Amino acid sequence: MRALAKVFDTETSGLDVPRVLTKEPELLLWEANDVVRRVVELKRIAPELGGRALTQAPGLLLCDPEDVAAARQEMEFARGTEEAREMISVAPLELLKAVEMFSSDEVGAEAWRG
Repeated sequence: MRALAKVFDTETSGLDVPRVLTKEPELLLWEANDVVRRVVELKRIAPELGGRALTQAPGLLLCDPEDVAAARQEMEFARGTEEAREMISVAPLELLKAVEMFSSDEVGAEAWRG
């Protein structure tokens, strides 16, 4: 936890490491470098995901990056690029829900259209 707290200072990065690890204790089992790599991967997929957004939806760190990319793409298709960006930025849990729906395949892509 200390290594992550040094990398992600709450004031500058917006990522609240203790809160993230409390919400998703499985991340405590990960090496710090693996968490950093995942954050970087998610930022490539969804640049709108700042530290505060990841603090709100730390479950995204546990998701397969390919699923996150596919869910984001579906959100953009369904809502438009700008609306999807805004939604991811202010309501990152919506992206997490989309990933969960997409990866479980319980609800098809039609759920995001409309």
